Amino acid sequence: MSRSPGCARCGGGRHDRPADARVPGVVAACGLYFLWLWGFHREVLETEPGDESVFGH
Repeated sequence: MSRSPGCARCGGGRHDRPADARVPGVVAACGLYFLWLWGFHREVLETEPGDESVFGH
């Protein structure tokens, strides 16, 4: 099997760790989601697993 020459967009350079570039974005998205829950849906964060009052709307 032949190896690919690399990335055609950047002139043949290899990108060894493209997933590492997404980690800060995922962390930021999770942080924003947590802040949104904390600000607008606090009851979600204040319930315990197995709390029956959640199901009794």
